[in-house]
Amino acid sequence: MGNNSAFFLFTLVDRQYALELDVVERVLHAAEITPVDNAPAYVAGLINIGGEILPVIDTRHLFNLQHKELDLSDKFIIISRNKRKVVLLVDTVHDVTVLQDNAVRWPGPGNSHAYDDTALKTARVLRVSDDIVVIHDVEHLFDLQKNQDLAVALQAGDEALEEG
Repeated sequence: MGNNSAFFLFTLVDRQYALELDVVERVLHAAEITPVDNAPAYVAGLINIGGEILPVIDTRHLFNLQHKELDLSDKFIIISRNKRKVVLLVDTVHDVTVLQDNAVRWPGPGNSHAYDDTALKTARVLRVSDDIVVIHDVEHLFDLQKNQDLAVALQAGDEALEEG
């Protein structure tokens, strides 16, 4: 009998996506985002969650989807890995689904690792009902957070929030 994996499902522009459940810390209703000067285009800005300043990743930009203004119906997904946290801005959140590991596939011919989009560099896919769901590589999101331009912009944003 195979191992099972749990995934947290969310939607962007009527497409379902997934994150491995163990990285999801919590989900919040979207709120005002403080813009950060000179941040990479995929960074929507910063939010203060209980005194902790966190970068908000514009997942629509990151995944090359059509931009939309922040809406109060949007959600923030706080994800964490190795004591680092980022916030993903998404349209809606769904259920957690548990599937056998053999239900998760690499995209491309023969399920090889053929997908080469920057944001989806090591994405996998799974089928939930009749939908294909893309599972994003969280490690890649945290690699983006290490980006030097982002680090400088976040430092400036932290200072601006502390002054304000």
